Amino acid sequence: MGEAILARLLSSGLFTPDCIIVSHPRSERREYLRQKYQVAVVSENTAVTGCGTLLLAVKPQQFATIKQELAQIQTNLVISILAGVSLASLEVVF
Repeated sequence: MGEAILARLLSSGLFTPDCIIVSHPRSERREYLRQKYQVAVVSENTAVTGCGTLLLAVKPQQFATIKQELAQIQTNLVISILAGVSLASLEVVF
């Protein structure tokens, strides 16, 4: 789902590749996304701090594991596609 949104943001011209940083834990997936979309990729979630918009597209069960990292990210807008994670849970983190 996250890749589909990334692809549409780029194809629509709403964002350009130089404005996007993708964080993913698996190196082969990072490399795939970097090559296909020409976006910057990082392995650490905290490396995206200072971004204007954060698209949170992780599996809902991963949220508990990464929420401390996410709390360190400074951002203006968070867009979440996490099924089953309440707005209240996201507000505590951000």
